[in-house]
Amino acid sequence: MNICILSNRKEVANLREVLKEPLYKIVSSIDEADTVIAEPGMCISDIPLSKRSFFFPVNELSSNERYIHMLLAQLSKDQTVWTRYYDFYDETPLPTDFGNFILFGFSRRTDGKRILGLRTKELPEIATVRTHSMCYTGDIFTSKRCDCREELENALRLINERGGILIYPEEEGRGIGILQKIKIYNSQQIDGFDTFDAQYINHFPNDLRNYDYLRDVFRHYNIDAIDLITNNPEKVVAAEMSGVKVRKTVKLPSTVNDHNKNYLQTKMKKSGHNFTMEFTAEE
Repeated sequence: MNICILSNRKEVANLREVLKEPLYKIVSSIDEADTVIAEPGMCISDIPLSKRSFFFPVNELSSNERYIHMLLAQLSKDQTVWTRYYDFYDETPLPTDFGNFILFGFSRRTDGKRILGLRTKELPEIATVRTHSMCYTGDIFTSKRCDCREELENALRLINERGGILIYPEEEGRGIGILQKIKIYNSQQIDGFDTFDAQYINHFPNDLRNYDYLRDVFRHYNIDAIDLITNNPEKVVAAEMSGVKVRKTVKLPSTVNDHNKNYLQTKMKKSGHNFTMEFTAEE
């Protein structure tokens, strides 16, 4: 069996230690297991695969005891180990203000994490794709502190025109969740920190999002080449690592106002976002 561990970490371990130990305890080599570590930028075609190959992201394992025991049992009995990380749940037509879409859902096998999305009925050979992290404050409450709702609506319009798919993971606040996001907003408002420094002061990484769902969503819908709607270079890397070809990126304009100007500028300076900005009259 060929075990492929998808990891951004430099310190890796053999399979059983990866499965059994918290990540901060992983210090040994991979010599004791038939294991390949897939580094960022490595293509699936670069890995020598057997007929029974398994892929999993290392950063998901330490907190999923049920999943760990299941996998170890399969290994010990020499059973075929499943290769999907997310299961397709169902889909249904959904008419919207931006076009007639099909609403779909996936569920992660380890913990039930949900991935929702909208797709057009027909998917072209090169699908127009956006992965848009859930944003209660912007998408629902129309906050002016970010450009999320504008990005969401513009992406849906474009996907409706060209044909494609919008993936909507539940990863509020770059993965920290809505309650922690409130605390981060307070740190920005009261202490004057930018979005990244506020997360650091509150003991969060800049970005906790995990794009492990892309591979299973793309495979389910037979998508192997995309035009990716994004200004975030990390999403381009994530899409390519999932096995699809990113033909080009599509950038949609972000409207700048007094409330989101510093936020957008910080993302440009500190995380390499490449925005096309339009200033409002109040600017």
